[in-house]
Formats: sequence, structure tokens, C-alpha cells
Amino acid sequence: MANQYIPSSDEIVNIKKGSSPSKVIDEGDSLDIDTKVHSFYWPLDGYKKDDYEPVGINGKIAFTRFHYHGLCIWEKFSVSEGKPIVTFSPIVHTPILCTQSKPIFRYPSDLKRRIELYFLLGILKKNKINSNLKYELENYSNKLVNEDVPEKSLFTLKDIKYLVLITENKKIEDLDINDIMKEKLEKIFSEQ
Repeated sequence: MANQYIPSSDEIVNIKKGSSPSKVIDEGDSLDIDTKVHSFYWPLDGYKKDDYEPVGINGKIAFTRFHYHGLCIWEKFSVSEGKPIVTFSPIVHTPILCTQSKPIFRYPSDLKRRIELYFLLGILKKNKINSNLKYELENYSNKLVNEDVPEKSLFTLKDIKYLVLITENKKIEDLDINDIMKEKLEKIFSEQ
């Protein structure tokens, strides 16, 4: 279906219709890697209250967080009117960008993180959206609120324990990002 709205300049992604949050908070550059971050909020997910799902955009690269410890780096995703198309998985609201790229990862050494990774890979496989299709999209600019994300829910690199590249490139050094970002991400990737 064709797009049926004119997006606001405040929006950084396009949301696939049917997966819209209750509100959206602009986190600015909480990752501290020259990235614009919006935190999509639901009052409840499958097992807890106050679910914040951040999505960061830096040019042709997108960043999402999985279960507070995993950082997903997306590249070669579909765009509509210059913005990536994202959907949120049912119940737990994991952000999924419209792409055909397959996940590339190193298994984390920690068993708990490995279990998280297996769960994430299952969500990606089940909810992958086809980048060749046109999607009906919905506007979220009317859900942008002027408030802070709670400190424990901010999208930062300090709690990230593993990376998942959802990209055609197999190495961080091949990503279209600046050298400072590459160094920070390489450090996390090498510690997995």
C-alpha cells in the first residue's frame, strides 16, 4: 500500500501500520556517537511495565537495542521518503527494520547473553519484514512528548555486552560510520 501521510520533519523513521507506540521521546544523541535516537514507549510489554524501545539513526546506519544488553546495527534497510521503515514485534516490541540482510554475530561468552541472542534471532526470523514490499505507514509526530527517558532505560553503550550486525558487511570496519564510532563498536564486538 502507498504511504498515506506526510511525515513530520521530527520523525526519524517510518512506522509500519499496526505497531504504533503510546508515546515517543527524543533522546537526542544518548549513544554519544553522533546518532539521533527516539525511544518508543509502551506502558506494558509481555512481562514488565514501562517498555522503552530506542531506535537510533546515523545516515545509512540504524541502531536498536535488544533486552538492554544487545546492540543491533542495521544497514541496507528499506526507506520511504528518506526514512527507514520499522515495525515492532508483538508483545515485547523489539524494533525490526525492513531489510533482507541476515544477522552476523559472535556468540557472547556469557550464557545469559547467549540465551538473549537466541531469543533475538528467533524474533528476527519470525518477524522479518520484506524489503521489497510497500507498507502502509503511520505518523508518530503527534506522539512525540517533551519528557526524559528514565536513566535506567536510556539508550547508551555502557550496558551493551554484545553486537548483532544485520548488514551485508561482515565487519564493523566496513560500515559507513566515522572512526570514533567504529572504535567504540569494535571494543564491544571484541569483548563478546
